[in-house]
Amino acid sequence: MSTWTNPDAHVWTVGEQGTADTFNQFQRDNQRATVHRYITKQADENVVASTVQQNDNELLLAMSTNETWYIQLYLRWDGVPGNLNVFFTVPASGTFSLWATSQDEGMISTFRSLRNGSSAQGFGDGSATLNTPLAYIYGICTTAGTSGNLQLTWAQNSASGTTTVKKGSTLFAERLIP
Repeated sequence: MSTWTNPDAHVWTVGEQGTADTFNQFQRDNQRATVHRYITKQADENVVASTVQQNDNELLLAMSTNETWYIQLYLRWDGVPGNLNVFFTVPASGTFSLWATSQDEGMISTFRSLRNGSSAQGFGDGSATLNTPLAYIYGICTTAGTSGNLQLTWAQNSASGTTTVKKGSTLFAERLIP
């Protein structure tokens, strides 16, 4: 009996029945192909007049040792224009190389390069018209010998007013298989 390793390679004939071996191998191969995680923020989260980085209550990803993940974060926020500062923490042996862009209502985009969570980045253009902006952050996060969380942390750039990370902000993660 031949083995089925690619769903496109097998041509089914009338009356043919699948076997446990065939379907188990197909399921195993496809599960190994990729793992997806979708974490959507279920409630608004506020910071009032504070520049102290805090862990986001929901936007984090548990990572095992020796894993590589492609990360995309759609971050909606509201507050004093230009007053959101984001940072990521990774497991002790981890690295996170990423890019970020934000856009205001005037459709002005700003790109930022963040490497290995080494520095916090502010978002917003500082204009008075900025309202519920969106930041898009994406990159590759890798762990080595230590498991732990990829954790979004955030604060205000200057301690004033209220900054809110909005419900519906979403972290998409796809585990890459070597």
